[in-house]
This record gives sequence, structure tokens and C-alpha cells, in this order.
Amino acid sequence: MPGEKSTTEALRKALEVFRGPASTPVPTDPYEYQRWEMAGAHALFVHALLSIYEQATTIPPGKEVDFVGYALVWAATLEHHHEWEETRYFEMFSHKYDLRSSIVTEHAAFHGGLVALQEYLVSCLPAGSPYGFGDRIAPQ
Repeated sequence: MPGEKSTTEALRKALEVFRGPASTPVPTDPYEYQRWEMAGAHALFVHALLSIYEQATTIPPGKEVDFVGYALVWAATLEHHHEWEETRYFEMFSHKYDLRSSIVTEHAAFHGGLVALQEYLVSCLPAGSPYGFGDRIAPQ
């Protein structure tokens, strides 16, 4: 896959950035605790994306729908996490940190790509496949 080495290297480097703070003992300071917890959450998202990326070209026949479901769950979870950060999480800390505007800008930078990935993944599902909360893929 073109660019595979640089993509996997970038994801592995990002994973190490988040793993560092997330692998320390649980902090007692409430602000450090939030940093620790958020680092763990972001490590999970990066690790799952790395898993999706590395497996994408080697899915066994008959497992494609399961893989698409796995990737869609990752995308939906990331989307929910971003919405939660922007509307709830950073509001709780606005008296101490002004992060919301930079985070919204950061999220917006790749939101279009996330939506495009979700649309592509849904297009890979066979007609009639369950998707989301009770929806089904329309006949093509």
C-alpha cells in the first residue's frame, strides 16, 4: 500500500506520545488526572486506527462485513468523543484552559476525511445489511 510505512510510523509515534502520560500511576491532582485519562483515550483511538490500517489489506474472505463494522464503530466512537470534547469536556475546564477553539480547529481539519471514510465503509456493505441504530443499507 503506498505510503504505508510513513502512515504506520506516524501512527506509532502518535501512539507513543499518548502512551507516555497514560502509563503513569493515576494522578491525584484533578487536572493531571484529566490529562492522564485523555491520554489513555487518545491512545485507544490511535491504536484502533493503526489496527484498522494494518488489517485493511488482509481481511479474510467472508470477514469483510465484520471488518467494516469494526471500522465504523471506531469512526462513530471518535466522532462522539470529539463532539463530547467540544460541547462538554472543555467547557468544564474553560476557567483554567482556553483549549476549545484550538481543539475545534484541530477536529475540523480531519472531520471531512472521517466522514468520507464512513461513507466509503457504508458503501462496502451489501444491500440490506444492518447499519447504525436499526437502519439498513438501501438496495443498490
